Amino acid sequence: MIVLRITLLAFFLVAQPLLDSSKLPPPRERGLASGYAAWKPEWITVGGQRLKVSTGKPYCWYGRTVKRGDPIIAHRTLPCGTRVYVEVAGTSRGGWVQVGDKGPYGACARRADLKELQRRVKEKLTIGQNKWCQKRYGKDWVWYIKKRKQWPGHWRGIADISHTARRLIGHNGWQNVTLRYWRPQAPSRVVAQTGYIVPGLALGNAFNATRDRGGQR
Repeated sequence: MIVLRITLLAFFLVAQPLLDSSKLPPPRERGLASGYAAWKPEWITVGGQRLKVSTGKPYCWYGRTVKRGDPIIAHRTLPCGTRVYVEVAGTSRGGWVQVGDKGPYGACARRADLKELQRRVKEKLTIGQNKWCQKRYGKDWVWYIKKRKQWPGHWRGIADISHTARRLIGHNGWQNVTLRYWRPQAPSRVVAQTGYIVPGLALGNAFNATRDRGGQR
């Protein structure tokens, strides 16, 4: 009897993921996904300028749809809390995560178009060299932070994957992925913010706008 119970338990633990994998939602998006630090501050240098690329708490944290340390991804359009199955291209690895941030907002555009945009909006843009943009589109293309959908250029990736989610699915921080999810039925939750910032990215004065009500990051 004990042996039978152990066998049934082992079957449940091993076979259950296989049974669940047959019920995966259809693939919705395929493309590049980069890694980022969703839960701790991280500084990078772009074009000689120091940039903070993590708020310490992602966008959806303010609506309390995620908890600190949860394996999450950043997506530009999916509502907070949407469950997504992420498959890493060229491997058999994958896993369930949830949308916990907004992004990525890095895009590739022609340098000439950005000069015209900067003159029109009278706003200093965050611009830097990027080998991926140049390899895909041309030598005159650069990377920049695209804050408006109508701004020029093409999004560089379809998702940003947190370091906890990368460990879960075996993502190296710069790989193509397939996103599987069911179409969300409910509209995205309204998340209170102070002023306009690019969610998941704190720049300059926007740093203080990402604090919670207790003043803690």
